[in-house]
Amino acid sequence: MQVERSKLGQFAIVVGLILMAVFFAAGEGRGMAVGYLLSGLILVFLGGYLYFRSGKPADPNTARFRTLRKYRERKAKREEEQAKRRKS
Repeated sequence: MQVERSKLGQFAIVVGLILMAVFFAAGEGRGMAVGYLLSGLILVFLGGYLYFRSGKPADPNTARFRTLRKYRERKAKREEEQAKRRKS
C-alpha cells in the first residue's frame, strides 16, 4: 500500500506542532528543551513541503463499479421504455 505524500506531510505537520507545543508548555521547568522546538520546526517545514509539493491525488478507479453501473443503466432504460408503452 502506497502512502500519499500529502498524508505523510499532514502527519509530519501535526507531530511538529505537538513537539513545539511541548517546548512552550515545558517552559523553563526542565531547562530549555530546544531540541523539541528545533525538531518541531523541522517537521513542520518538511511536512509543509511534502503536503504542498504532492500533486493531485490519483483519480479513483472508475471501473470498480462498472457492473453495478451497467445494471442500473439497463434498469433505468427498461423503466423508461415501460413508461413510454404505458403512455401509448
